[in-house]
Amino acid sequence: MSINRSDSRIFPLAYSLEYRIAPQDTDIWDSSAARLDPAHVAFGAATVGGGRHGPDNFFIPTFQRGIEWTWDKLHECVTSRSPLLGEVTMGMEAQQPGKIQLLDGLQRFAAFTALSSALQPILFASDEADLDQMVASGTLSPKHLLAAKELQVLGQSQSGSAPILTYNDAALEHHRRAVLKETYASFRGSVAQNVAKALTDPQNAFLDTCVAFYKKYMWVNLYQTFQSHEELVSAFVGWNAIRIELGLADLCRAALINRGSQAGWTHAQFVEAEDRFNSLLLETGGNHKKYYGPFFTLLHEDWFEEGTFNILPELSSPTATWQSVDRGFERLSETMDYFDGQVSGTDPQKQEYIRYLKLLGDLPFITTLIHYYRTATARSSLQIDQIVQVDVLHKLAVAYTRRLLDSSIGNTGSIADQILKGKLSVSQWIDAITPDKSGSFGAKPDAAWLQLRLENAGISSAKAIFSACLLPTRKVRGGSRQWGKGAFTSLFVRTGGKPRWSLDHVIPKSSFKGRSPGDAYQDSLRNLMPILTKDNSSYNKMDADTKIRDSHAAWYGKYRTGGTADRHPGGSAHPMHDALFKTQGRRSPSELNSIDQLANGVGPERLGLLHAILLDKL
Repeated sequence: MSINRSDSRIFPLAYSLEYRIAPQDTDIWDSSAARLDPAHVAFGAATVGGGRHGPDNFFIPTFQRGIEWTWDKLHECVTSRSPLLGEVTMGMEAQQPGKIQLLDGLQRFAAFTALSSALQPILFASDEADLDQMVASGTLSPKHLLAAKELQVLGQSQSGSAPILTYNDAALEHHRRAVLKETYASFRGSVAQNVAKALTDPQNAFLDTCVAFYKKYMWVNLYQTFQSHEELVSAFVGWNAIRIELGLADLCRAALINRGSQAGWTHAQFVEAEDRFNSLLLETGGNHKKYYGPFFTLLHEDWFEEGTFNILPELSSPTATWQSVDRGFERLSETMDYFDGQVSGTDPQKQEYIRYLKLLGDLPFITTLIHYYRTATARSSLQIDQIVQVDVLHKLAVAYTRRLLDSSIGNTGSIADQILKGKLSVSQWIDAITPDKSGSFGAKPDAAWLQLRLENAGISSAKAIFSACLLPTRKVRGGSRQWGKGAFTSLFVRTGGKPRWSLDHVIPKSSFKGRSPGDAYQDSLRNLMPILTKDNSSYNKMDADTKIRDSHAAWYGKYRTGGTADRHPGGSAHPMHDALFKTQGRRSPSELNSIDQLANGVGPERLGLLHAILLDKL
């Protein structure tokens, strides 16, 4: 079916006068009575500006985020030398003729409305005497009087539409979605404050640039005859000729709000649901901002189809009552807090494995979280710590480590998606993660595969590899391996500020000059060792022989036997420190400090030490 398109040119002031937020999209509207609420504080502005004929009403789709522009962004737009202000995109469904939806252009609508509202005394001054009065009162510098008069001339022809600007300003401040009205109120206050300063500062040329700004224009494109809401939105999202920069989170939030509409939630429930969604998953300052990307990556493409909110299964229910969704949010929050180490009294061993999965990457961490969230919703009588199993975490740690070594951990998104939708058991999940070339999960990894992967591993995976050296040694009893038996400590994780452990270059980075075959191994496992972060500054300039030779201070040796207890993760020396000290402690300084030896000599020998350790761990 063909989509009809029309376009028109519009100036910044006219954008806030010829288009109007539909009253039904605000909390000034009383949906039970199908009219404006006379008791609402903005009823007067809505009655005068919202009832005028002429402007086209539009709705703000639920996938739109809050107002993200700042004063700096608006200032950049106003002072830009470009004669154009971009394009605005609106859409209309065939089944709802006349219902215009603002698909792209909300940020500019809000910004231009806030700016014009701040300049309203100038733009809609009845005559020049009003401007002279502003100068006399000190709210306008005499230096800006000429620019103010030019703006007054620009606004004079549309002064009869001033109530519409007032209404749009009020509609944004009282939009039915909390995130919109709260962000607009904050942005509007910033604009008003900065404009007031600019008007009184004789050195500030902002008002002069506003004269040129209000003469610029943009194009409004209206697309019509879409057969459904999904068709309308999908035409403007993803790899299409016309694209709106919507985040996956915006679409998922829309699915949440639209689902509530179908279930007949009250206005208060809508507000609370969106607040819970934003605070749990999206707020920049929240504990869980890290979940944003991984969660919504798993919800790609099928955002509007049934089952999208497998991450919140209650929303897939035909009824989707507020009570069930509220319980789902609560359980999701509990699971997130647990995985973020925010729940006191939890099993420390489980937390170590969870930290290690986080070290391995977003997908291992988030997939495991989703698995246990789904399990928790099915077993709501149990606390999350009772549901998480240390033996399962141990198996996942081994399987995902093999995947990391295989350089394909980023390709486990489809596995995560199947976990999200409840299609894989734990054993199927682990089998799916384990690379075929690494050998059977139930046996030691293939020795040749492990050797090759260690040869190719770099600094990006070194932290996980050195942590994997601390996994419990595989023990087979009664013909089967014992999982979750033995202590485990994950290195390199944050416990407040900086991570307690860092990576040390055995031969200092400053020694590499790019002239030796061994230079290629500067950031490889042949030249890296784990140390405490607090030792980093003293270790990073030491020669390799000072760190390793037992005739010296034996700095790595301190991690083996001496020093304080915090040098011993989990209460015992790191096996690589122990093996390196025993194997290379009597090597000559020339061997240990030679960059060429990283290519042939001590470098390959160190890989052999790691290989022997990990064969018994993975």
